[in-house]
Amino acid sequence: MSTKQDFGSWVFGLTEYSIAPKWIFEASGMYNIIPKKVNSKGLIEKIFYPTFGVVFLKDTQRYNLRYVKQVEGIVCT
Repeated sequence: MSTKQDFGSWVFGLTEYSIAPKWIFEASGMYNIIPKKVNSKGLIEKIFYPTFGVVFLKDTQRYNLRYVKQVEGIVCT
């Protein structure tokens, strides 16, 4: 995403790996390549926001564990 507003420009990547039929592993990340926001020290810095997750499937149940670092707001699930 390329923009001159808000936080600036971003690049996003995602990879998933599945070991059928029980496991799914995922990793993704957003990188602020052209930042616009100033941090608490008055500096503009590029920031990486990673997400890592694992899913285990058993019968009709799905168990999911994720680590998410995000820009702002709430993670909707």
